[in-house]
Amino acid sequence: MILVFIKSTIILMTAAFAAWMCRRQSAALKHAIWTAGLIGALAVPMCGLLLPVWRVPAPIDTIPVLEELPLPAAPAFSEVSAAKVAKSMPAHSAASTPWRLGRIVVLVWIGGAAIGLAIMFSGAAALAFVAIRAERLDDSRWATMSAEIASSLNMKRRAQLLQNRAASLLGTWGLVRPRVLVPSNAEHWTDERVRMVLRHELAHVKRNDWAVQVLAEAARAIYWFNPVFWIAYSRLRRESEVACDDTVLRLGVTGARYAEELLELTRTLRAARKSRSPVLAMAQPSHLEQRLKALLNPPGAAQ
Repeated sequence: MILVFIKSTIILMTAAFAAWMCRRQSAALKHAIWTAGLIGALAVPMCGLLLPVWRVPAPIDTIPVLEELPLPAAPAFSEVSAAKVAKSMPAHSAASTPWRLGRIVVLVWIGGAAIGLAIMFSGAAALAFVAIRAERLDDSRWATMSAEIASSLNMKRRAQLLQNRAASLLGTWGLVRPRVLVPSNAEHWTDERVRMVLRHELAHVKRNDWAVQVLAEAARAIYWFNPVFWIAYSRLRRESEVACDDTVLRLGVTGARYAEELLELTRTLRAARKSRSPVLAMAQPSHLEQRLKALLNPPGAAQ
């Protein structure tokens, strides 16, 4: 377990260093680096179980040959001496202490992982409840723009547009059958906002960000004691959002205009702040400051 912890930490720290070296590059590249590091860290315990253990035998010539020497006769102990030795020995062997400590550590780790996974599955259940109550968005304007944007992104999968009038949640989820959930007042949005939102959400679908984020959340729950996994989870989420923001900007929208719409969405969609579901929410305030900085001060801008 200790070796797995050390190896996985080294892999993620290497990914963190590589992402830092590429800090002036695109968010898509940094997201790919963090994804590779996460997959490599998760592959460490699997490789330990699947790959054979190599043992190098020592050459026969190097093994010293010891001559057999007569052993001295063991001194005879009387029954009184044996009883004194037995009384002086502790009731429990000292070797049992590390074993008990190790068992306590394993139990604490399993307990923490169970809590983390339970929170993750409860969020998935909450998302399923919202999705069951959602209906297909019957709006020709949204359907037309969605088809145009999907074609411009060369998407092979078509995302289903859903609307839950009882939930103010904007986001996407799903791998085989991706879905985009829009809030109740989406029909009243301007064409400009609709294009921004669809461009951002469909970029998530194109990049398979939801699958990567679920994998990172599961890894964070299992390795909850390792802060590097928490950092990787946060960086993956932030870089995926910034990468999709870059896709929106390629529409020709200015960073200031898009930042204005993003702020307004974050202010109005308050339900997304309390949601623990695994949906990739566009108006998530956790990384809003970093995203706004990236929008208003792009890497190529003059300082």
